[in-house]
Amino acid sequence: VIIDGSSEPDCAAAPVVELNGAGAGAGAAGLRLTGTADGSTIHGLAINRFQWGIEVDYNSNGHLITGNRIGTSVDGLGDLGNVNSGIWLKGDNVTVGGDSPAERNLISGNDGYGLYVIGSNFVVSGNWIGVSCGSGRPRIGASITACSSACILVRTRATPCSQSSI
Repeated sequence: VIIDGSSEPDCAAAPVVELNGAGAGAGAAGLRLTGTADGSTIHGLAINRFQWGIEVDYNSNGHLITGNRIGTSVDGLGDLGNVNSGIWLKGDNVTVGGDSPAERNLISGNDGYGLYVIGSNFVVSGNWIGVSCGSGRPRIGASITACSSACILVRTRATPCSQSSI
């Protein structure tokens, strides 16, 4: 499955496709990737005001999540956080972000966690976590939390800066 909001003609440097969960009800995810959606790409969306922005289910693997604004307004300046987590990763082998500016996610403003990891073998690279797109990028809140035996590679730019088994 490929969901690419950047294919919208009005999309230049910022997403114009917004998934707004204000009326979705308790427990709703903006996008939920199940085991039948292995290898999906989620790109170029603004996802806000759900219980979870993106939920990657157990036994759902090999996804690429890039170029999104998760927990903010479309312009990246407003706090429109998801209630529990911006991204909740329970599957394995998921890449969040990337080395180019177009692959960078803005994950901020979420009320619980920016990124909550239960699965294993993740790459988190090049994202803006806990800041806004505004001048000076003021903090609007986020965190990364890993549970169980997750192995997360966290990179800044294209250089590995730390790898740990948590």
